[in-house]
Amino acid sequence: MAKGHELRKKPPVADVGAGHCSKAAEMTTEIAKLVLAPLDRDIDSPSDYISHRIHLFEKLKGEYDNEVASKRHKTINVHLPDYGRSIAETSWETTPADIARYLGTQKLVKKIVVARVDGELWDLERPLEGSCRLEFLKFNTPEGKTTFSKSSTHVLGQAAELKFGCLLCLSAVAEDSFFYEVGRTSSNGTNTIIGSGDWKSLEEIAEQIITAKQKFERLVVSKENLLEMFKHNKYKLHLISSNIADGASATVYRCGPFIDLCVGPHMRDTGKIGILEIEERFPPGSLWHAEMDSVYRIYGISTPKEEFLEDYNKMRPQDPEMSPQRSVSEETELHTEHTDETILNLETPTCARPDRNSRSSVLGMQFRFEPS
Repeated sequence: MAKGHELRKKPPVADVGAGHCSKAAEMTTEIAKLVLAPLDRDIDSPSDYISHRIHLFEKLKGEYDNEVASKRHKTINVHLPDYGRSIAETSWETTPADIARYLGTQKLVKKIVVARVDGELWDLERPLEGSCRLEFLKFNTPEGKTTFSKSSTHVLGQAAELKFGCLLCLSAVAEDSFFYEVGRTSSNGTNTIIGSGDWKSLEEIAEQIITAKQKFERLVVSKENLLEMFKHNKYKLHLISSNIADGASATVYRCGPFIDLCVGPHMRDTGKIGILEIEERFPPGSLWHAEMDSVYRIYGISTPKEEFLEDYNKMRPQDPEMSPQRSVSEETELHTEHTDETILNLETPTCARPDRNSRSSVLGMQFRFEPS
């Protein structure tokens, strides 16, 4: 270990039992109350499936933490090309965030959005698994901006889920914005009607999620457990059943009571977002198959907190014609893993964003496996 480098001492991981899971389920309502408390209006209570989802996530996360704790923690060499040096660290313990705090000032650490490990984007709080080349990416990089937008997307998804009690479909990041597709049928079987009058309340919920600084947690989950985790959501079941092979796994991310399939990575917490605004809501369209009901596509835009603003302003299009309403490309990914550790990316083909005045249906998504 490098001289003078003191890593955080992490508390021992407790065994996972029924009491632990029960506590997690009970916490769901408390989290939702915390997020929604300041709103002076009626909002649908979080559905049972949110409690079920968190209950299973907590159980699996506890098992994963116990597995990591049991791994052999060995000395690894971390090469830092931007600093022209290498340092000795500990596998399955040291995170990029640990090293960033060791190397830089607090101001510099705040500007880092995501890490890159041997060419792969990596969550700042995800432990390093072996010797590697480590780079830190700020908001003024394409990867940093995309990571920021992905995290903003999950805030939008959580706000929509808490507001409408709806079933979420796909999400994606576009050049200057992001979207979530929301099922027209809510979790209790009623129709979800979304209009411009809902935008303000969605933004207020998003603001509270941001203020709560909910941390993002990554977890690799088997197909079997994914089917159980999302058994209340027919759209997620369609994605999982159709595109994840038996014996494979996929990544999910959690922030607060919200959990969704996502390739990641994400920022450390929602507090890095400054403002999230609902840009527009497209009319419903068909999802994959005609027999499945149609969805709403809600677009959002977000700006970063003060520490990112300088980088953000440098990256903003200066041409007024290049507004978020213009046609941009978009991509949705699902990170899957086979038991033989072959990692695959599942993505939609690039497609043009529909015109804001279009009444056409949402484009059908065609999926394929590609080696990463």
